[in-house]
Amino acid sequence: MQRVESEILEFKLRIDRQRKIARTLVAFANGSGGTLLVGVRDNGAVAGCRAEEDAYMVEGAAQRFSRPEVSFTARIDRFEGKEVLVVEVPSSDRAPHAACEEASEEWTVYVRRGAANYRANRVLLEEIKLRTAQIAHANV
Repeated sequence: MQRVESEILEFKLRIDRQRKIARTLVAFANGSGGTLLVGVRDNGAVAGCRAEEDAYMVEGAAQRFSRPEVSFTARIDRFEGKEVLVVEVPSSDRAPHAACEEASEEWTVYVRRGAANYRANRVLLEEIKLRTAQIAHANV
């Protein structure tokens, strides 16, 4: 297992707030896609998780706090004898996706750069829309 977070890999020890995890789901969907490993510390150490509970939290984040809803697949794997929830988010042909902010209830588009999620500025938002239009055109 890769032990360093990146543009396409995020570690979470646990999921305690759906709105916060929605940012990562949205950022992955707006970019090249990515993998979220729940039950893994930021340093890559496997701690394990309550995979079924965390899967429920991810589902809520994707459905209620992402607009449009983010598609993903999830499975439970064992690493070092511990359960880890593996959430795969593909690059989306429905982008841009936005996450609902905790304090303001505003919807914000996020992108992934390096190992962090950032609010998309106008230039990045136009880049996402152009990429999505190209994907849609290619699928016609």
